[in-house]
Amino acid sequence: MGGSACDYSPASANLVLTVAATNISDGSTAFSTTGPCVDIFAPGADVAGIDLTGAQTTQSGTSIAAAFVAGSLAVQWSRNRTLPAAQLLDEFGRNATAGVVQGLDFSEADTPNLLAYSAG
Repeated sequence: MGGSACDYSPASANLVLTVAATNISDGSTAFSTTGPCVDIFAPGADVAGIDLTGAQTTQSGTSIAAAFVAGSLAVQWSRNRTLPAAQLLDEFGRNATAGVVQGLDFSEADTPNLLAYSAG
């Protein structure tokens, strides 16, 4: 897909968390969108998992990266269930690792160079 996340829905909507995908080397993937509507990157290429039959498989996509972020946010929220959503997202963004995603000219792409971090 690629291109600007701002050209797609729901990524362009207000009050959504838009997740771009990285590979195992923390490189931006060719299928992932970029631009100012992206909030954060997360693992999304060749992620190990289990399919419907129980067999091991790998999956790729921004949907996989978004699931990583959703799970990370759920773990974070489980530690403090009174935390308002806006504060939860703010803390999640502050805990992200800055400057490690490779493969883009981030100033030209106007994309934040933040990699989601989850302390299990």
